[in-house]
Amino acid sequence: MKKTSRRKFITHGAAIGFGSVLAAPAFGHLLAENQMPENFTNMNDTGFDQTPLPYAYNALEPSIDATTMDIHYNKHAAAYSKNLKDAAAAEGVDAKSSVEKVLANVSKYSVKMRNNAGGHYNH
Repeated sequence: MKKTSRRKFITHGAAIGFGSVLAAPAFGHLLAENQMPENFTNMNDTGFDQTPLPYAYNALEPSIDATTMDIHYNKHAAAYSKNLKDAAAAEGVDAKSSVEKVLANVSKYSVKMRNNAGGHYNH
């Protein structure tokens, strides 16, 4: 197996991320209003709960396979939400407030709160 340098990984990851932003309009049909789950919330007011995906795990195949989406959503992104709630409880922050309010005053919170609020918001 060929070893990839950290710099190459980051560079390629950024290129893929930027490419997915450019390709997003091509997937617009996946996000039609009639396909949105009833519990889908405004993505600009995320809160501390994980937002349900508005599409199936396999909807982005062959670019992103269902297993990768499942792991990313149910393990990786879910961990940010859980750890953010844990940090909020430890710091006495109302978990019903929006993550945007936390990020607006991010310097007054712990590293755990900052990292998980940012990770949750990005996901």
